[in-house]
Amino acid sequence: MPDHLWHIEYLSYSAHFERSGKVRHWSKFSPAALWTLLLLLIGCSSASVNSTKSATESIDSDTVLDFRLPVLAGAGLPAESEHASLVKAAVYGTPYPHTVHVSDPVSGSFTIAEESQRVYLLTRTDNTNALLAVFSSQPNPGGEFSTGPILGQFILNEPYQQLLLAKDTNNDAIDELMILQQDFRQGVLVKTLDILSLQGMQLSHTSQESFVLEDGCAIDDGKRSLRASRLQFIDSTVVRDDFVLPCAN
Repeated sequence: MPDHLWHIEYLSYSAHFERSGKVRHWSKFSPAALWTLLLLLIGCSSASVNSTKSATESIDSDTVLDFRLPVLAGAGLPAESEHASLVKAAVYGTPYPHTVHVSDPVSGSFTIAEESQRVYLLTRTDNTNALLAVFSSQPNPGGEFSTGPILGQFILNEPYQQLLLAKDTNNDAIDELMILQQDFRQGVLVKTLDILSLQGMQLSHTSQESFVLEDGCAIDDGKRSLRASRLQFIDSTVVRDDFVLPCAN
């Protein structure tokens, strides 16, 4: 039984019950009664595990993006993918530009249903252009990482910074991309979430959640403010909650 040490002795119908170093003496219990107690404890443990699993599955069925969290609220680009050089070489050839940042990919079926694909966001650090590169993510027989065949590229003219996740938002077996753009407006960090589709190798803009973050805490004019959103994707519905927060300092 996990995390518990049980030691039972039958001495004149007495039992020593040992748990986490604490010993209690129960007298006048028959062996049959003790086994009944053990079975009840095992049943309770199993019920607890099953309840936790059900709750976890229920939570995982929804997707939440909370822009109050530092990982989403910070400015700048995310960490670069460990396979960035392979992706740059596949897209640009060699030598490739050194002003390109490649963040970690998202996986799903983006251009056609039931196809295993991987999408990378390539961001130029010398301008506001970005590019989406779609690769087939079939397993590599050699065992080493491979980008796989490149299936398509899409030029983006918005200042996109980060691919957040992939989710089928309209139940058509095609995953859409949740992609984040950011800008500074009079010193205020502004972030907007776009939902893009690559179905049929055609780039289209499905919807937008504007101003999911407005961080004016760096302004030193007495008008410092911070507003952040929490987005919850449940099937084809987006539930949005907005929060006004105090600046950290």
